[in-house]
Amino acid sequence: MYGGKIDETGNVTTELWVFHISNHSWVPLVPKAKEQYAVVGHSAHMVTLQDGTAVMLVLFGHCPLYATNTWSILQTRGALVQGGYGHSSVYDENSNSIYTHGGYKAFSANKYRLTDDLYKYEVRKYK
Repeated sequence: MYGGKIDETGNVTTELWVFHISNHSWVPLVPKAKEQYAVVGHSAHMVTLQDGTAVMLVLFGHCPLYATNTWSILQTRGALVQGGYGHSSVYDENSNSIYTHGGYKAFSANKYRLTDDLYKYEVRKYK
C-alpha cells in the first residue's frame, strides 16, 4: 500500500507498507527511490517488466506537492489517456496487464465528474 490521505485535515503520506499473507501482518518499508511523492487518489501495482525487473507502477491520482518541478513519465504507446483519481485497478499476471476502471476526471479547469471508462495497460508493451 503506497501513499494516500491519512487524516481529516487532508495530509497525504509517502508511506509504503507490505502485507504478509502468511502471518496477516502489515510491515512498513523504506523505498530506495530518489524522489518519492505523497500521492492520493491513485493505484499502484508491483509488476515485472520485459527485462525481468520488478517495479511499482503508480497510476493516475494527484500530488499536493509540486515544488520540485521534476516529473518522471514512462514513455508509452497506444491511445492517449486522460488521468484521473479515485479509480479502481487490478493487475492480471496472466496477461501482464493492468485494468483501470472509473474514478473522477477533469472536464474543465474546475469541474470533475465520475466516469465509467475502462482501460487496459499492457506492462511489457508499454501501451
